Amino acid sequence: MHKDAHELLASKGPLTEANANARLCSKEDTKLLCKCKKVKISNGDNGRKKDKKEDFAALCFEHPDLPEAAPWTDDDEAELQELKREDVSLEQTHLGVAAKQMAVATTNNMAKLDRNTRNQFLQSIAAFDAFEQGTS
Repeated sequence: MHKDAHELLASKGPLTEANANARLCSKEDTKLLCKCKKVKISNGDNGRKKDKKEDFAALCFEHPDLPEAAPWTDDDEAELQELKREDVSLEQTHLGVAAKQMAVATTNNMAKLDRNTRNQFLQSIAAFDAFEQGTS
């Protein structure tokens, strides 16, 4: 769609009020430009869907052009491939950051936990330590 819009603008020039009202620009041309700008075509005051060339042209003028997408670079591709690795450590993920924050918060508020919850927490830590020692 963007390619078609760029070809249209290259062949007929930018959309202006003068060429929007002239025969140089068709209803389909202005509708394509609206779609390219991701303009939502709503109903008019009378409840009927806007479907005239002038309506589409007015919508085009009301909405700024979408920014051009930055070209995909070799660095972007390398970063993507790095992120697709399966051996990403937990610390490098949002889940890892949240887990660390939760552990720090729990440590700082241990006295506020009821005895049962605190015992469950300590048993979980002891079981993890035992498992970790067994695997190393």
